[in-house]
Amino acid sequence: MMSYDESAVETLRQYIQIESVSNTTNYEECVTFLKAQAESIGLECKVIQLKPNRPVVIMKWTGMKPDLPAICLNSHMDVVPAEADKWSHPPFSAHIDEHGRIFGRGTQDMKSVGIQYLEAVRRLKREEAVLARTLVLTFVPDEEMGGQEGMKMFVKTKAFRKLNIGFALDEGVASNRPGHFVLFYGEKHKWSVKFHVTGDVGHGCLNIPNTAGAKLARLLKSIYDFREEQFELAGRRVDNPDFVSINATIIQGGTQENVIPSEFVVSADIRLPPKVNIDEWKATMNSWCEDAGEGCWIEEVVCEIIDKPTYLDESNPYYEPFQETIQKMGYQLLPQVCYAMTDARYLRNLGISVFGFTPLTGEPRLHKHDEFIGRKEFLLGITMYYRILLNIGYVPEYN
Repeated sequence: MMSYDESAVETLRQYIQIESVSNTTNYEECVTFLKAQAESIGLECKVIQLKPNRPVVIMKWTGMKPDLPAICLNSHMDVVPAEADKWSHPPFSAHIDEHGRIFGRGTQDMKSVGIQYLEAVRRLKREEAVLARTLVLTFVPDEEMGGQEGMKMFVKTKAFRKLNIGFALDEGVASNRPGHFVLFYGEKHKWSVKFHVTGDVGHGCLNIPNTAGAKLARLLKSIYDFREEQFELAGRRVDNPDFVSINATIIQGGTQENVIPSEFVVSADIRLPPKVNIDEWKATMNSWCEDAGEGCWIEEVVCEIIDKPTYLDESNPYYEPFQETIQKMGYQLLPQVCYAMTDARYLRNLGISVFGFTPLTGEPRLHKHDEFIGRKEFLLGITMYYRILLNIGYVPEYN
């Protein structure tokens, strides 16, 4: 018979071996696997379909005081694609090497966290613990594609409203600072735009003035001069959440080599820290277009503003017991704004307090080749969630 730890590791490996790649997968195998886990633990479980092949698995453990707002443990089932030929081990093999590293797409982002939730609850149930608050575990689709057909749709359903969520945990990121764990309490605003650059046309052999290409060069110089300035202010730290990140990601235009195009379109991925003044940011982008020349304009594609951050003060009754749990285990928290976006934003914008937390130290390898999690780190995370849930689950005096 396998030990508790061996069983937990094997459960993680089974989940990783499901190739639930965003937008190409059928989630049926994930749903079957998760329903079996819920049954083995003794949790209520139901599945709702947001649309075809967009299921949400909802597990529930009713607390002593079910009228209190529930605690949600959220994770996403989908993972990003993996280029198998770039990996040391097949990305969906869940191979364990001689150092105890478990390789696989989703080991950090974020199947490990979903299993850590389940295994922490399994341990609590085995020990016959009874929490004051109800625990709700949600496994959602489509997060890696932006959550448009996942959490964004889910929070608008009657099924979600009936859950009465008052606080939630979602994904974080590995910390490269020993003895410290990152805690996300907010996210950058996402501002995706397309810069349209138009100009005079003609034969490709002629030095025609005012071409779209010449204006494009000036626009890109403005963008990347600004980007370098922000990079310097951020201490040349690539993930510093206190500064703007901007990258040109797609450039489209042209019909033939000997024809000067009438337009180039530059797609840009922009992430803005919460402190940024939106009106000033718009003025900055417009100034780049003016400097590029007449015929340069901006199309706003996505504008997501996080207007209800999570507070880490006395107004948030969950922060002190959460922090206390980590400190009693000999660690410290590193509260910060997430430099990307997670499903937590859809909950925060409803006024729900959310902590983004992944109990992992070392190099963040989410979306990289050879993504892995160490066996010891995975098991430590289960213990952390076990203790966290004991602390935040026994506070019935707070609403």
